[in-house]
Amino acid sequence: MQDFFSTMKQIKQSLHRKFDRFFFDENWQTIIIKSSPLEFLQFPSLKNKIYHKKSIGFCFYADPFILIKNSKIYLFFERYSYFLKCGFIDFIIINTDTFSILRHEKNIIKSNKHLSFPYILEDEGKIVIIPECQEKELKMYEINDKIEVISNKYIYKTGFVDSVVIKKDGIYYLFTTKVKKYNDCDLHIFYSKNLNESEWTEHPKSPVNTGFYGSRMAGNLFHENGKIFRPGQISKNTYGDGICVYEVEKLSINEYKEALKYEIFGESIGFDGIHTFSSNGKYIAIDVKKHRYSVIKFAIKILRLTKIHFLFLIFRIKT
Repeated sequence: MQDFFSTMKQIKQSLHRKFDRFFFDENWQTIIIKSSPLEFLQFPSLKNKIYHKKSIGFCFYADPFILIKNSKIYLFFERYSYFLKCGFIDFIIINTDTFSILRHEKNIIKSNKHLSFPYILEDEGKIVIIPECQEKELKMYEINDKIEVISNKYIYKTGFVDSVVIKKDGIYYLFTTKVKKYNDCDLHIFYSKNLNESEWTEHPKSPVNTGFYGSRMAGNLFHENGKIFRPGQISKNTYGDGICVYEVEKLSINEYKEALKYEIFGESIGFDGIHTFSSNGKYIAIDVKKHRYSVIKFAIKILRLTKIHFLFLIFRIKT
């Protein structure tokens, strides 16, 4: 009898996994909040929310980064297509007076590979984007005032994701993550005197963080009250559980030291997870997830299978 109940339990678990595979969905959404970073981290709230990009239909929106230019908010983010299983980089321009959308451009970086985490940096009159690429290549794209790509250059050709750069005392520091297995990561630092340098030197303290807590970047390093802070992802249980924020106490070509100061989980603001926290000082952008069972996900799987079978049928007819 005990074997019977054990077998039934295994069958139930198997059916549950199969059901989740077709219907369970992590729905990512992007939100902009008018707040300083530390104010939000100390008192998490959406009461000053000015924009909410909710996921619809076949896409979700994640990995937001903010640039303020000409008194407008430029929001760069990943638009992920469930059907294509691919991420694209979009941007939206928002009026800072009315918070209305002035422009929405899709797929600003032309690529046939998955792109995400569009970290954006303004430096010496140039604007560059360093997105995560499916091939884990670090590539820097320079864009003009019209948000058009005008050049690109490799920084590092293999192995890293979710990369950001900070300039301190004339030195550029590249914080980037190497994923070992699932959410188990190592955070590495490289440095250079020139942002356009092809060869970056690895920091002697690298990797500076390992494991599931804080070793994957969650957004740009930011300044507040004369201090530097680094956001990292918490993925102990599932991807995107929460965010931890460290104060960077020492950063030079020889030293690195950080101390944990804040952590925030999706539940504190009514969601099931959060894994990006970017800021320009006056505004912050976050992405949050909601767990749901969706017939849309099931429909997409059927459509993808149908497409595959249809192409296979055409191939069979032609041959």
